Amino acid sequence: MSVHYEDILKRIYGFGTYQMRVMILVSIMQIVNAFTSYISNFILGEHRHKCRIPGFSNQTFDDDGATYNVTQCTYSMNSTTHSCNSWVYDQSVYTDTLISSFNMVCDRKFYRSHLVMAHHVGAFSGMIITTLFADIFGRKLVFCLSNIGLFAANIALPWVQNYYVIMFLRYLNGLSGIVSYVSGFILVIEMVKPSKRMIVGCAISWIYMSGAYILDLIAYFARDWHDLVLYTSAPIGLNLLSWFVIPESPRWLIVKKKLSKAVKMLNKMADVNGAKVQYDTDSIACIIDKKHQTSFSKSVKILITSKQLFIRTCILLFNWFAVNLAYYGITMNVGKLGGDVYVNVAISVTVGFLGEIVCLFASYKIGRNRLYMFYMIVGGIGCLLTLLPSLFGQKSLHFLLVAMFMLGKLTFNGAFLLLYLYTAEVAPTVTRGFFLSLCSGAGKIGSMSSSYIGDLGLLLDTKFGRALPIIIFGAVGLTAGILCVFLPETKDTILPDTVEDAAKLGRVVDNNEAEEDLEERSRDDDNNDFKLLDKKRNDDNKM
Repeated sequence: MSVHYEDILKRIYGFGTYQMRVMILVSIMQIVNAFTSYISNFILGEHRHKCRIPGFSNQTFDDDGATYNVTQCTYSMNSTTHSCNSWVYDQSVYTDTLISSFNMVCDRKFYRSHLVMAHHVGAFSGMIITTLFADIFGRKLVFCLSNIGLFAANIALPWVQNYYVIMFLRYLNGLSGIVSYVSGFILVIEMVKPSKRMIVGCAISWIYMSGAYILDLIAYFARDWHDLVLYTSAPIGLNLLSWFVIPESPRWLIVKKKLSKAVKMLNKMADVNGAKVQYDTDSIACIIDKKHQTSFSKSVKILITSKQLFIRTCILLFNWFAVNLAYYGITMNVGKLGGDVYVNVAISVTVGFLGEIVCLFASYKIGRNRLYMFYMIVGGIGCLLTLLPSLFGQKSLHFLLVAMFMLGKLTFNGAFLLLYLYTAEVAPTVTRGFFLSLCSGAGKIGSMSSSYIGDLGLLLDTKFGRALPIIIFGAVGLTAGILCVFLPETKDTILPDTVEDAAKLGRVVDNNEAEEDLEERSRDDDNNDFKLLDKKRNDDNKM
């Protein structure tokens, strides 16, 4: 007899007080996680500079310097052009950044890209290595360990004077941050019924994004990167309490046959939610089918050898690459739009919010996959349209460049949220952490690439060169969106527990049909479960 975990959730209320508490706790812990991601817009922001002329110790950025033909990287003296050895920096936006502290300008300008890449390499290795452990050791342990790493990586940063140590800390930050988000996301998703998964996914993402607003406000007053990092990293220490307030996923406990812990968790959920139902290990054991005891390694082997699942996996891997390339490429380069960086960040986050609000309501009508396809195709076309103001080169068309940039932000932000949820819905429980880590690993290759593609304008210092990165983001996004026509819809489907369940995905049902099917199956299983339980107890008495 098969495990119907959704049936259990329905009996104890699939989105009750207990689930909401866990969702809120996990989400609040993601606010400081957002600090560490969005902070690159400020500590690695565009810091205007010019050459410091030898012998002029009191030179400021506002000094004309016309006598020496001072530029960003050269100056002239005695009719000879010299390269800079030191620089003066504009103090009107930032007083100090990592750019100015380590002089990441001129022939060292790609040092900025290296730091951004280090963050994404950390996220890549974190998804490939650490999140794999979520399937083996549990969601809770991985979530708590990642919070320790996140705190250590950021609290130490303001005190470091070595560029390569800073690179390592940004690597550790990327590793810990993505593992904290994904493991927490999986934990909460596995606690709620199918019809509420989209709401939960949006809620976690919205609270995460609210951290960007708070960071923007803090950064407005803390213009020195040392102060900014210190103010935003200290609150991460509160996340170290997560071990005492965050429970383990009962779904993972059941699949791993840790029945006593699963029963304790389910009964606690039932009590808090006010459900009139209690379980014991016998009743849970009676509804576990042997097919759910498939080993992790065997499940991974089936994922690779099944043609249908292999093609589906490849399409998802490319989409994770594409959406990360576009999402992070746009998010991390919002400061290069011109104008006030603090206003740009606020607008960018607001546009992302709008994309996810539309995503929440539209997904119930359109479906996950079709809405995701729409977002990726529209976002890709919007990014490609940035070619127009670049070709015509008119300042009056700059608004079009910004508008298309924000359209890409809106659509790719919504697509990013949908892809997390969609991937969790198509992956079986026994390999869900591994599958998300594999896909996110492909995504991090995209985000790593975005750090260099976003700086192509430094090599091609033309209007077309400045637009080229977003054109690349758009072309890749458009291609990924078209490929999704081969993926199944998951709206209102039950989370697959095995690879066999995952292979059966593809039948689209409406919400009422799904609820009625779940109710009917729950009634049947209630009768069957108790029949099995009574039989087992009778057998025990005879012995």
